[in-house]
Amino acid sequence: MNLLYAYHENFHVYMENFEQLILWIAILCVFGTIICHAYLSLLSKNFFYELKVDDIKISRNFSIIDLQLPYKKSLFTEILINVNSKTEKLVEKSLKIDSYFMPFAYGSIFFLTVFLFLKFKNPELANHSQMSMILKCSFLLPLISYVADILENHVTYKLIRKISILKQEKINNKDVEQKNSYKKKKLILRSRLKIFFFAAVKWLSVIYSITLILLTTGYLIKLYFM
Repeated sequence: MNLLYAYHENFHVYMENFEQLILWIAILCVFGTIICHAYLSLLSKNFFYELKVDDIKISRNFSIIDLQLPYKKSLFTEILINVNSKTEKLVEKSLKIDSYFMPFAYGSIFFLTVFLFLKFKNPELANHSQMSMILKCSFLLPLISYVADILENHVTYKLIRKISILKQEKINNKDVEQKNSYKKKKLILRSRLKIFFFAAVKWLSVIYSITLILLTTGYLIKLYFM
């Protein structure tokens, strides 16, 4: 049991079972994450781009992961060049909704880490202070993931807008067409590298944090029940 205690002149704050409050906040964040993710999944079902095969237009579905984890350069380019304006608006809407998803997702990781930290600060677990130190050092990881995700979305949004503008340019001759095509390829290449970098920072921080939460939770269960 942890206590929150503050003192300032004649003002006192005393809260029993403070870690339980943190746990409930984490649980609410998890529910918020699930709801936002469900809505984003519904939106992604309407993400389509068109290809011409033997003069026949074929529509193909893609997900936001195809844009924000672009390990296949050909698919990434194919989507951006052939996506229609309606889907562009849906993707932009999805990126905006993702800004509501992020506080819940990274908040749940942060508060779960804080909850476990408080658990290991209990007097009965004084011999396991190294665990509380490891958890304390992980407090910044959700914030790093959050910032990386914001930058990843920003680059993706700007890329879609710029490609859309280039596609709308009137092409009068082959030289202009070649320049337009070169601009698109250069823009896609640079943006893809930036997205990869921010995605790598985000996912490495998230994977490490979740792994740490699972391991420390297992360790805590073992201490209390075995």
